[in-house]
Amino acid sequence: MKTVTPDEIKKNSEDKKVQTVCRDCVFAVYEQLKDKLVGVGEDKPFQTGCSLGRLEKLEANGATLLNVIHEKKDFFVVENRICNTCRGPEWKQEAEQRGRTDLAALAREEISLKCTALIYIGPGQNINQAITTAYSLCKQDLRPSCIIFLNNANIHPLRFKDELESSDVDIPWSMEYIVELQTQEILDVIFGEESTDEEKEKMSFQMYMRSIDIGVKKVNTIYYSTFNSGYKVPQNYLKDIDVAMNDNLVRILALEPSKDEQGLFMHRGLHAQLGGNKTRPVIHKVITQTENQECPTLVKKVEEIVTNFA
Repeated sequence: MKTVTPDEIKKNSEDKKVQTVCRDCVFAVYEQLKDKLVGVGEDKPFQTGCSLGRLEKLEANGATLLNVIHEKKDFFVVENRICNTCRGPEWKQEAEQRGRTDLAALAREEISLKCTALIYIGPGQNINQAITTAYSLCKQDLRPSCIIFLNNANIHPLRFKDELESSDVDIPWSMEYIVELQTQEILDVIFGEESTDEEKEKMSFQMYMRSIDIGVKKVNTIYYSTFNSGYKVPQNYLKDIDVAMNDNLVRILALEPSKDEQGLFMHRGLHAQLGGNKTRPVIHKVITQTENQECPTLVKKVEEIVTNFA
């Protein structure tokens, strides 16, 4: 562990370098030490750890810890990483005023993964297939914040609304009717007898990617995931991702979907930054970017994180 001065940490902050300062965090663990260096004859607190055990996990996942020597108390700084459970005294006071005494549990609730599920309904698919996928999301150990149906099957919006409202889907949902992909020219390729299987597959994939881009614009959560209608999402899908990111502190920019395009997990801001699926799938862009920056482990296959994903 590198030892630094408060001035170095201040400069990092002025240079807008990413860092987490543990100094006033309510979960920082301190002990008292006679400060012989400054000779003031008083006990000086020094940080020994984190009551949530996150410092060790951050280090195990590549973070660098700095030990700041200060005249009043020594503390740690996590370099180039954000600890999303860092909480100050005011947060603790407000929580206790609301009757929340288990601060660790409260902080964990606050960082719980928020994700929007996009369900694609392509040409020839039906509402029942979409409901099957949506209902499997309702049974998740950790449910998505909302569902956005991408209706590229020319299902009339009123009929869609009636069917969904009479179903058991109880997660907030909305529907995007994809008008721009319902042109005769496109449909002739998808359903035309003269089209080759390769042409149909290429057009179907392009429609899928374009529909995802349209849907992502409506996403209000930090993350989104994608599924095709008819797929039953494993019950542990979002829970496993949440545990990996927020308990095990695994660094994840995105999860590559399965071979049949199920289970893509992506940061909404990153999707926009890379121009979405224009020219090529956004997940391929993320993979290329992380390889160029020599951090390819930030993208993992969904099967690496979600157990029994199929």
